Amino acid sequence: MLNSQAVKELSDIKERVKHNVHFAEVQKYHDNVLWVTISRTPRVTLDCTILFTEYYPQDPLIIQLKSKTLSDELLKGLVKLLDENCKKYVGQYQVVIQMKFLSDYLVDNLFCCCFDEFQKIKREVCSDFVELKPKQKKGVAQFKIKCRGHQSLVKITVPVNYPNEAVAIDLKEFESTLPQYLTNPILKQAVEEVRKCVEPPLNLKLLKGKPFEIKPSFYHVVKFLIVDSLLLFKQTECKLCGEPAFPDNPNEVRTYERDPMYVERVYCGHIFHFGCLHKLINTPPFNENKQCPVCKLTIYHERWKETPQVLADRWAHKQAKQRELEEVIDFLQ
Repeated sequence: MLNSQAVKELSDIKERVKHNVHFAEVQKYHDNVLWVTISRTPRVTLDCTILFTEYYPQDPLIIQLKSKTLSDELLKGLVKLLDENCKKYVGQYQVVIQMKFLSDYLVDNLFCCCFDEFQKIKREVCSDFVELKPKQKKGVAQFKIKCRGHQSLVKITVPVNYPNEAVAIDLKEFESTLPQYLTNPILKQAVEEVRKCVEPPLNLKLLKGKPFEIKPSFYHVVKFLIVDSLLLFKQTECKLCGEPAFPDNPNEVRTYERDPMYVERVYCGHIFHFGCLHKLINTPPFNENKQCPVCKLTIYHERWKETPQVLADRWAHKQAKQRELEEVIDFLQ
């Protein structure tokens, strides 16, 4: 049985929750149990089960949380926060206070809708080279990448309606010491990767008769843009010569397209020095499937469009010229 103070608090609890707590609605109450739903968005929705103890409000409420959309780890953390918060208000009515605390938390922490992804990013992406600075209320994750003298700054915003609405990459505030001819295509590809998470392909045949399903885009784009692109570019070596792709000093990055140390990105996404790649393409064996030494996919780049036959003829002509030159040198000696 509820004591008189609990009965008094519950007498108008629906109206008080409605007027004082955003996104909250009292579903029902029975004996010593009250059920409240807080739903900010379809993704950020949870059910609260509130138990009144025999000596309430001299004892704190017991609050349990369930959700079909939010992370279990997040719910465990919220329950701990509520337990601590309830102890602060022993002797007072606690329902509205705790529901408001919970509602405000969901409003002020936009990363709640992608809690598991956020934690995965902290575990797998953040390192000595990658620093994450989250702005919870704005839903902005700022990444600073520092490696081998190079720096990049990436800001990604998680919208309120995530994951139905994709994350946004702040292209205007993107910064990098890497050359733009490499970063611009990467940014465009990252935007496309985000789009594919929330929009069906233009060619519906690619779905093979299956309905399109929205996919979370936050971790996906962070891994692609930061781990597989920006950080990899700064850490990687040219697999054809073994030297770092970029010099440690950003001011020494080559920008002339035919400089031997100019960095080229081939179709599969890996990078090589122009001189190394040019040598690979223009020396035997000549065939349709010269492979990337990293992923073994066929090397393709629009700067090298000649057919294997043209390359073979050019090589033969060059070798013939070389032999003629050597013969002349031998004759003169």
